[in-house]
Amino acid sequence: MKLKPIILPSTLSKKKQFRKKITFVIVFVFLFISIVITLKNYQTESEPINDIKTSYELPMDDFSVDDISDDSTNIEIDKSDTAEKENAVEKEEANDIKESGENQDDTVEKKPEIIPKQDNEDLHINDQFNHIVTQNDTLKTIFEHQGLDPEIAQKLLQDFPDLAHLKAGQQFYWVTNNDGDIEYMDWLVSYREEQVFQLVAQDKFKREVLVKKGIWKEKVLKGKVSGNLSSSLQKLGLSSRQVYQLVQGLKPQLSLKHLRNGDKIEVLANCEFIDDKLVTLGKVEALRLIRGKEVYYSILADNGHYYGENGAVINKSQFSRYPLRFRPRISSHFNLHRRHPITRRVRPHKGVDFGLKIGTLVIAPADGVVTRVAYQRNGAGKYIKIKHGSKYETVYMHLSRSLVKIGQKVKKGQHIAYSGNTGRSTGPHLHYEFHINGRAVNPMTVHLPGIASHSVMSNKERKAYLTKVKKVIAKFK
Repeated sequence: MKLKPIILPSTLSKKKQFRKKITFVIVFVFLFISIVITLKNYQTESEPINDIKTSYELPMDDFSVDDISDDSTNIEIDKSDTAEKENAVEKEEANDIKESGENQDDTVEKKPEIIPKQDNEDLHINDQFNHIVTQNDTLKTIFEHQGLDPEIAQKLLQDFPDLAHLKAGQQFYWVTNNDGDIEYMDWLVSYREEQVFQLVAQDKFKREVLVKKGIWKEKVLKGKVSGNLSSSLQKLGLSSRQVYQLVQGLKPQLSLKHLRNGDKIEVLANCEFIDDKLVTLGKVEALRLIRGKEVYYSILADNGHYYGENGAVINKSQFSRYPLRFRPRISSHFNLHRRHPITRRVRPHKGVDFGLKIGTLVIAPADGVVTRVAYQRNGAGKYIKIKHGSKYETVYMHLSRSLVKIGQKVKKGQHIAYSGNTGRSTGPHLHYEFHINGRAVNPMTVHLPGIASHSVMSNKERKAYLTKVKKVIAKFK
């Protein structure tokens, strides 16, 4: 029995690896040879044919097989025809270049010509020369600074004296001729007015005044308190007089010293706009002041004065007629011989009674110092006394709550208490007394220092005012 040789696995593995290497080498060599042959063919095809200097591409329609002799190897071309074609091509290219140049000139942006104003059309002035007026500028100094003839400035000032009253922020635009002399000058006096000067002769100008018409509409201007209320309102465009009138409507309602930076202010006014720019602030209808959760109004009434939301007393006097924001109903008048409604005895009624709901806000009618805060069970109930200088004193009785303390200084319009029904009382009301040198007088008829006629609104006036108030407040929202 013949035994077969035993081949170990390691021996088989080595043979397979050897065969794979041989196969890889053969494939690599074949690829290399193919690449070399391809590169060589490419170089051969790309080499220029130096023997042919000029090549003509002729259309096959011009020739036939019969036109070519058997023994001819070259095509003869009429040189005169070729020259004519070349000349035609050159002319056509020249024309194309010329047309292209003309089109290119048309696309270049040109500066607009200076066109004087004609037939009430706007005058277009090149703004390459301009100047913004600063403080202390004069037309002569402007001309000297810009290198213009100051004698021309002097001539303009003689012919047009308005040019002597320049204001900071105004603008000048002008153009000059080849000699550097002004041909046109545009003076922007304001957003509304513009004056155009045109040279018509030697050192002779004509002027045209252009006035723009604005659009009037009602607008709510908004801002915030910064520093003080007056300056903050002036930043919105209000005049000092308008500010003063509005503030008079707020003083009876709160002390302006208690305002804080950031408190919101809103002004309802008739405004004139030119090109969407506010140029004139007309009649101011109302002011709204928002201080935290508290809202205060100063609204223009038909009598030309400003009042609070409820028709607060507003005047230039030291005292307000009423210690309230409005004119209340009088339930019992001043009467030194009145019969008391409870005791039925004749007992002087040294003040007036205002019929009010419990909790109605009571304000100080003038600046003063609180001298008494007390309670009288069978009489005045909770009451307050305020001394106004050395001559005047006011008393408030039957209160539900006091908002001040003894010795506290109060301002006109400051909140001092809430009305109530405490003490000996037949119903909710405020008993108000006015004393002069310690003697009680009628608060409704006494001559108050500097009292103004508009400090009191009649029932008819107040009704009309409250109707307007609703409409005004709605415009703020």
